[in-house]
Amino acid sequence: SWNAVDDASKQEWTDKNCGELLSNAPPLVAPPGEACGKPVPDDVKAISDKRIDELHDKYKGKKCVLIANGPSLNKISWDWQDNFDVIMGMNKIYIGFQRYNLTKLNLYAACNALVLEQAREHIWSGELMGNPQLDKFLGMKSTEIFPCESASRNIHFIKATDPGPFSTDLKKGITQGGTVTYWSLQVLHWVGCQEVYIVGMDHNFDQVGKPNEKHHMKHDDPNHFDPSYFKNNDWHNADIKANERSYKKAREQYETDGRKIYDATEGGKCDIFEKVDWKVALYPKKE
Repeated sequence: SWNAVDDASKQEWTDKNCGELLSNAPPLVAPPGEACGKPVPDDVKAISDKRIDELHDKYKGKKCVLIANGPSLNKISWDWQDNFDVIMGMNKIYIGFQRYNLTKLNLYAACNALVLEQAREHIWSGELMGNPQLDKFLGMKSTEIFPCESASRNIHFIKATDPGPFSTDLKKGITQGGTVTYWSLQVLHWVGCQEVYIVGMDHNFDQVGKPNEKHHMKHDDPNHFDPSYFKNNDWHNADIKANERSYKKAREQYETDGRKIYDATEGGKCDIFEKVDWKVALYPKKE
Protein backbone atom coordinates (compact mmCIF):
# COMPACT_ATOMS: atom_id res chain seq x y z
CA SER A 1 0.00 0.00 0.00
CA TRP A 2 0.95 3.67 -0.29
CA ASN A 3 1.43 3.87 3.48
CA ALA A 4 4.21 1.28 3.25
CA VAL A 5 6.20 3.34 0.75
CA ASP A 6 9.20 5.18 2.19
CA ASP A 7 9.26 8.99 2.22
CA ALA A 8 12.05 9.30 -0.37
CA SER A 9 10.11 7.19 -2.89
CA LYS A 10 6.94 9.19 -2.24
CA GLN A 11 8.83 12.42 -2.90
CA GLU A 12 10.33 11.03 -6.12
CA TRP A 13 6.81 10.01 -7.25
CA THR A 14 5.62 13.57 -6.67
CA ASP A 15 8.66 15.23 -8.25
CA LYS A 16 8.32 13.16 -11.42
CA ASN A 17 4.56 13.80 -11.65
CA CYS A 18 3.93 10.05 -11.86
CA GLY A 19 0.31 10.25 -10.80
CA GLU A 20 -0.68 12.52 -13.68
CA LEU A 21 1.41 10.55 -16.17
CA LEU A 22 -0.37 7.33 -15.21
CA SER A 23 -3.82 8.92 -15.33
CA ASN A 24 -3.15 10.10 -18.87
CA ALA A 25 -1.52 6.86 -20.00
CA PRO A 26 -2.99 5.11 -23.05
CA PRO A 27 -4.87 1.82 -22.65
CA LEU A 28 -2.67 -1.25 -22.36
CA VAL A 29 -4.11 -3.07 -25.36
CA ALA A 30 -4.93 -1.65 -28.77
CA PRO A 31 -8.73 -1.10 -28.79
CA PRO A 32 -10.42 -4.18 -30.30
CA GLY A 33 -12.17 -3.54 -33.59
CA GLU A 34 -10.18 -0.38 -34.26
CA ALA A 35 -7.17 -1.88 -35.99
CA CYS A 36 -5.81 0.07 -38.93
CA GLY A 37 -6.65 -2.73 -41.33
CA LYS A 38 -5.29 -3.80 -44.66
CA PRO A 39 -4.46 -2.12 -46.91
CA VAL A 40 -3.16 0.83 -44.93
CA PRO A 41 -5.08 4.02 -45.84
CA ASP A 42 -3.16 6.36 -48.15
CA ASP A 43 -3.03 9.16 -45.61
CA VAL A 44 -1.59 6.85 -42.96
CA LYS A 45 1.00 5.52 -45.42
CA ALA A 46 1.98 9.09 -46.31
CA ILE A 47 2.44 9.99 -42.64
CA SER A 48 4.45 6.82 -42.05
CA ASP A 49 6.68 7.50 -45.06
CA LYS A 50 7.35 11.04 -43.87
CA ARG A 51 8.44 9.79 -40.47
CA ILE A 52 10.61 7.08 -42.02
CA ASP A 53 12.26 9.71 -44.23
CA GLU A 54 13.10 11.74 -41.14
CA LEU A 55 14.97 8.72 -39.73
CA HIS A 56 17.16 8.28 -42.80
CA ASP A 57 20.83 8.57 -41.74
CA LYS A 58 19.76 9.71 -38.27
CA TYR A 59 22.64 7.65 -36.87
CA LYS A 60 25.02 8.08 -39.78
CA GLY A 61 28.49 6.79 -38.99
CA LYS A 62 27.51 5.40 -35.59
CA LYS A 63 28.33 2.02 -34.10
CA CYS A 64 25.36 -0.11 -33.12
CA VAL A 65 24.59 -3.21 -31.07
CA LEU A 66 21.84 -5.45 -32.42
CA ILE A 67 20.43 -7.72 -29.72
CA ALA A 68 19.10 -11.06 -30.95
CA ASN A 69 17.24 -13.36 -28.55
CA GLY A 70 19.36 -16.51 -28.18
CA PRO A 71 20.27 -18.16 -24.84
CA SER A 72 23.81 -16.78 -25.12
CA LEU A 73 22.51 -13.41 -23.92
CA ASN A 74 22.74 -14.95 -20.45
CA LYS A 75 26.49 -15.46 -20.91
CA ILE A 76 27.51 -11.84 -21.48
CA SER A 77 27.79 -8.76 -19.28
CA TRP A 78 25.44 -5.80 -19.74
CA ASP A 79 27.28 -2.77 -18.38
CA TRP A 80 28.37 -1.67 -21.89
CA GLN A 81 25.26 0.25 -22.91
CA ASP A 82 26.74 3.70 -22.43
CA ASN A 83 29.44 2.81 -24.97
CA PHE A 84 26.99 2.94 -27.90
CA ASP A 85 24.66 5.55 -29.37
CA VAL A 86 22.44 2.96 -31.05
CA ILE A 87 21.04 -0.21 -29.47
CA MET A 88 18.35 -2.20 -31.25
CA GLY A 89 16.20 -4.98 -29.83
CA MET A 90 13.86 -7.43 -31.49
CA ASN A 91 10.74 -9.52 -30.87
CA LYS A 92 10.33 -10.35 -27.15
CA ILE A 93 13.48 -8.65 -25.89
CA TYR A 94 11.31 -6.85 -23.34
CA ILE A 95 11.29 -10.07 -21.28
CA GLY A 96 14.94 -9.36 -20.52
CA PHE A 97 14.67 -5.65 -19.68
CA GLN A 98 14.91 -6.10 -15.92
CA ARG A 99 17.24 -9.09 -16.02
CA TYR A 100 19.81 -7.24 -18.12
CA ASN A 101 18.97 -3.74 -16.89
CA LEU A 102 18.45 -2.90 -20.55
CA THR A 103 17.60 0.80 -20.47
CA LYS A 104 19.24 2.31 -23.56
CA LEU A 105 17.18 0.73 -26.35
CA ASN A 106 16.29 3.24 -29.08
CA LEU A 107 15.25 0.96 -31.97
CA TYR A 108 12.99 -2.11 -32.03
CA ALA A 109 11.71 -4.50 -34.70
CA ALA A 110 9.20 -7.34 -35.07
CA CYS A 111 7.85 -8.78 -38.32
CA ASN A 112 6.64 -12.32 -37.65
CA ALA A 113 2.83 -12.48 -37.41
CA LEU A 114 2.85 -14.78 -34.37
CA VAL A 115 5.29 -12.58 -32.47
CA LEU A 116 3.34 -9.43 -33.32
CA GLU A 117 0.17 -10.94 -31.90
CA GLN A 118 1.84 -12.30 -28.77
CA ALA A 119 3.78 -9.10 -28.09
CA ARG A 120 1.05 -6.59 -28.96
CA GLU A 121 0.44 -5.36 -25.41
CA HIS A 122 4.13 -4.78 -24.79
CA ILE A 123 4.61 -3.02 -28.11
CA TRP A 124 1.52 -0.88 -27.66
CA SER A 125 2.03 0.42 -24.16
CA GLY A 126 3.90 -2.05 -22.03
CA GLU A 127 7.64 -2.29 -21.43
CA LEU A 128 8.53 -0.97 -24.89
CA MET A 129 6.76 2.33 -24.18
CA GLY A 130 9.17 3.08 -21.35
CA ASN A 131 11.24 5.08 -23.84
CA PRO A 132 9.04 7.57 -25.73
CA GLN A 133 11.80 7.97 -28.33
CA LEU A 134 11.91 4.26 -29.17
CA ASP A 135 11.21 3.77 -32.87
CA LYS A 136 9.43 0.48 -33.61
CA PHE A 137 9.61 -1.02 -37.11
CA LEU A 138 6.80 -3.54 -37.51
CA GLY A 139 5.78 -5.82 -40.34
CA MET A 140 2.66 -4.78 -42.25
CA LYS A 141 0.69 -7.60 -40.59
CA SER A 142 0.67 -5.33 -37.54
CA THR A 143 -1.84 -3.05 -39.26
CA GLU A 144 -4.42 -5.73 -38.53
CA ILE A 145 -3.56 -5.47 -34.82
CA PHE A 146 -2.74 -1.82 -34.11
CA PRO A 147 -4.79 1.34 -34.74
CA CYS A 148 -3.83 3.84 -37.43
CA GLU A 149 -2.88 6.38 -34.77
CA SER A 150 0.08 4.16 -33.93
CA ALA A 151 2.19 6.88 -35.56
CA SER A 152 1.89 8.78 -32.30
CA ARG A 153 3.69 5.90 -30.59
CA ASN A 154 6.62 5.83 -33.02
CA ILE A 155 5.28 2.70 -34.71
CA HIS A 156 6.33 2.38 -38.34
CA PHE A 157 4.35 0.03 -40.58
CA ILE A 158 6.76 -1.59 -43.07
CA LYS A 159 5.69 -3.68 -46.05
CA ALA A 160 7.32 -7.10 -46.40
CA THR A 161 8.66 -7.56 -49.94
CA ASP A 162 9.69 -11.24 -49.95
CA PRO A 163 11.29 -12.50 -52.04
CA GLY A 164 13.57 -9.64 -52.88
CA PRO A 165 16.98 -8.01 -52.47
CA PHE A 166 18.37 -6.24 -49.42
CA SER A 167 16.29 -3.09 -49.02
CA THR A 168 17.98 0.30 -48.96
CA ASP A 169 14.66 2.22 -48.90
CA LEU A 170 12.28 1.31 -46.10
CA LYS A 171 9.40 3.17 -47.75
CA LYS A 172 9.45 0.54 -50.51
CA GLY A 173 9.46 -2.27 -47.97
CA ILE A 174 11.82 -4.75 -46.33
CA THR A 175 12.64 -8.34 -47.19
CA GLN A 176 12.08 -10.55 -44.15
CA GLY A 177 14.44 -13.24 -45.38
CA GLY A 178 13.19 -15.69 -42.76
CA THR A 179 14.50 -13.80 -39.75
CA VAL A 180 13.88 -10.58 -37.86
CA THR A 181 17.65 -10.15 -37.60
CA TYR A 182 17.87 -9.61 -41.36
CA TRP A 183 14.87 -7.28 -41.17
CA SER A 184 16.66 -5.27 -38.48
CA LEU A 185 19.93 -5.07 -40.41
CA GLN A 186 18.02 -3.33 -43.20
CA VAL A 187 16.58 -0.86 -40.68
CA LEU A 188 20.06 -0.15 -39.28
CA HIS A 189 21.37 0.42 -42.79
CA TRP A 190 18.57 2.95 -43.41
CA VAL A 191 19.34 4.93 -40.25
CA GLY A 192 23.00 5.10 -41.27
CA CYS A 193 24.86 2.80 -38.87
CA GLN A 194 28.47 2.27 -39.88
CA GLU A 195 29.27 -0.78 -37.76
CA VAL A 196 26.82 -3.32 -36.34
CA TYR A 197 27.76 -5.75 -33.58
CA ILE A 198 25.32 -8.62 -33.14
CA VAL A 199 24.91 -10.42 -29.81
CA GLY A 200 22.57 -13.31 -29.00
CA MET A 201 22.49 -14.72 -32.55
CA ASP A 202 23.10 -18.33 -31.50
CA HIS A 203 21.94 -19.70 -34.88
CA ASN A 204 21.28 -23.04 -33.24
CA PHE A 205 17.76 -24.40 -32.68
CA ASP A 206 16.33 -27.42 -30.90
CA GLN A 207 13.37 -28.16 -33.18
CA VAL A 208 11.60 -30.93 -35.09
CA GLY A 209 9.81 -30.72 -38.40
CA LYS A 210 10.31 -28.65 -41.51
CA PRO A 211 11.61 -25.06 -41.69
CA ASN A 212 8.90 -22.43 -41.10
CA GLU A 213 6.49 -25.09 -39.85
CA LYS A 214 4.20 -23.87 -37.07
CA HIS A 215 4.26 -25.69 -33.73
CA HIS A 216 2.79 -25.16 -30.27
CA MET A 217 5.50 -25.17 -27.61
CA LYS A 218 4.14 -26.84 -24.47
CA HIS A 219 7.45 -26.94 -22.60
CA ASP A 220 10.16 -24.44 -21.63
CA ASP A 221 11.68 -22.71 -24.64
CA PRO A 222 15.27 -23.95 -25.12
CA ASN A 223 16.01 -21.64 -28.07
CA HIS A 224 15.74 -18.21 -26.46
CA PHE A 225 17.19 -16.37 -23.50
CA ASP A 226 14.18 -17.04 -21.26
CA PRO A 227 12.32 -20.38 -20.92
CA SER A 228 8.98 -18.54 -21.03
CA TYR A 229 9.73 -16.97 -24.43
CA PHE A 230 7.44 -19.20 -26.55
CA LYS A 231 6.24 -21.54 -23.79
CA ASN A 232 2.52 -22.27 -24.25
CA ASN A 233 2.56 -20.31 -27.51
CA ASP A 234 2.77 -21.00 -31.21
CA TRP A 235 6.04 -20.45 -33.02
CA HIS A 236 7.56 -21.11 -36.43
CA ASN A 237 10.56 -23.38 -36.92
CA ALA A 238 13.68 -21.51 -37.93
CA ASP A 239 14.91 -21.81 -41.51
CA ILE A 240 18.67 -21.86 -41.00
CA LYS A 241 19.57 -22.07 -44.70
CA ALA A 242 17.28 -19.18 -45.65
CA ASN A 243 18.68 -17.15 -42.76
CA GLU A 244 22.22 -17.69 -44.00
CA ARG A 245 21.30 -16.63 -47.54
CA SER A 246 19.81 -13.46 -46.10
CA TYR A 247 22.82 -12.75 -43.92
CA LYS A 248 25.09 -13.02 -46.96
CA LYS A 249 22.99 -10.40 -48.74
CA ALA A 250 23.29 -8.11 -45.72
CA ARG A 251 27.05 -8.62 -45.49
CA GLU A 252 27.52 -7.86 -49.17
CA GLN A 253 25.39 -4.70 -49.08
CA TYR A 254 27.14 -3.34 -45.99
CA GLU A 255 30.58 -4.03 -47.45
CA THR A 256 29.59 -2.49 -50.79
CA ASP A 257 28.70 0.68 -48.90
CA GLY A 258 31.90 0.65 -46.84
CA ARG A 259 30.16 -0.57 -43.70
CA LYS A 260 30.60 -3.68 -41.57
CA ILE A 261 28.58 -6.27 -39.63
CA TYR A 262 30.32 -8.20 -36.84
CA ASP A 263 29.11 -11.26 -34.95
CA ALA A 264 29.88 -10.79 -31.25
CA THR A 265 27.68 -13.69 -30.12
CA GLU A 266 29.13 -15.85 -27.35
CA GLY A 267 29.46 -19.33 -28.89
CA GLY A 268 27.29 -18.52 -31.92
CA LYS A 269 27.09 -21.05 -34.77
CA CYS A 270 26.69 -18.58 -37.66
CA ASP A 271 29.77 -18.23 -39.87
CA ILE A 272 28.55 -15.51 -42.24
CA PHE A 273 29.87 -12.44 -40.43
CA GLU A 274 33.33 -11.76 -39.07
CA LYS A 275 33.59 -13.02 -35.50
CA VAL A 276 34.67 -10.72 -32.69
CA ASP A 277 34.93 -11.22 -28.94
CA TRP A 278 32.06 -9.40 -27.21
CA LYS A 279 34.36 -8.62 -24.28
CA VAL A 280 36.40 -6.49 -26.69
CA ALA A 281 33.71 -5.29 -29.11
CA LEU A 282 31.33 -4.02 -26.46
CA TYR A 283 34.04 -2.29 -24.45
CA PRO A 284 35.98 -0.26 -27.02
CA LYS A 285 39.06 1.57 -25.85
CA LYS A 286 38.64 5.28 -25.37
CA GLU A 287 40.29 7.31 -28.08
